[in-house]
Amino acid sequence: MAKVKTGAAFGASFRLLGAGSYALLAAVLLVGSILALLLGQLEVDRRTSEARTQATAELAAVRARLEGQIMATFSITEGIVHLLRHDGSISPERFAGMASQAIAAVPHIRNIALAPDDVIRQIYPLAGNERALGFAYSTRPEQFATVRRARELGGPLLAGPVDLVQGGRALIHRRPVFITDKAGGSRYWGVASIVADVDRLLNVGGI
Repeated sequence: MAKVKTGAAFGASFRLLGAGSYALLAAVLLVGSILALLLGQLEVDRRTSEARTQATAELAAVRARLEGQIMATFSITEGIVHLLRHDGSISPERFAGMASQAIAAVPHIRNIALAPDDVIRQIYPLAGNERALGFAYSTRPEQFATVRRARELGGPLLAGPVDLVQGGRALIHRRPVFITDKAGGSRYWGVASIVADVDRLLNVGGI
């Protein structure tokens, strides 16, 4: 009888041990599955982070190229403005020469205009823009608003994109001009404007 009991006890213990082993195995498998999921998620997160970093770097490069193009495009008026500040005026021949060189260097510039007292008196190229001569910005509220704002700021103002009558879209750079009068004070002369083709500018900028 003792042997039977011993055998029964051993069998019960084996069954208990077997049940415990199965439970332990199930727990190990569960933990392994969880770890696999976590590792998989970490790998996805790593790849997402790398993709995000790469995208950010690419966008930064595009932004730098575009900002460089915008600076190169609209800084051209500074030479003309410097002459106006020094001399108080610029001859049509000299203006045409400087403007033609600027457009040759930056082809996406459509035209450059000078407007003393906010009335266009000189524009390059003249061909195709003859009707702009004598145009007073004050007669077009939407344009005069940018001219007035640039004057109030005392510095350049970039407006647009705007749809052009002749087709396409453009950015318009307004550069207010202040000259020194005989008393040594500063007087508003007018505004220099550059019209640049948006699509060509973006293309040059790599977009």
